[in-house]
Amino acid sequence: MAYVFDNVSGNVIQSCTLTQYPITALTRSGTVATASVASHPFPDGSFVDISGASPTGYNGQFRVGSVVANVSFSYAVQSGLTTPATVA
Repeated sequence: MAYVFDNVSGNVIQSCTLTQYPITALTRSGTVATASVASHPFPDGSFVDISGASPTGYNGQFRVGSVVANVSFSYAVQSGLTTPATVA
């Protein structure tokens, strides 16, 4: 079960089963990673769990920083990660 939390109060606003959205490309500029996917439902400020990327600094639980047309989203990472990342 996955949960989407209200960014202000922290209350659960939606619960759902976990769905995987395969990342087709993963790049970095400075400390911002951009993940490209065929389509996704993530609003700005929601949390995503990234796995299977190399280097591993792209993996983990992150807050979505911005969304572009529901086909990509950005999140904060450390600078210096190899770009583009390898995605499985």
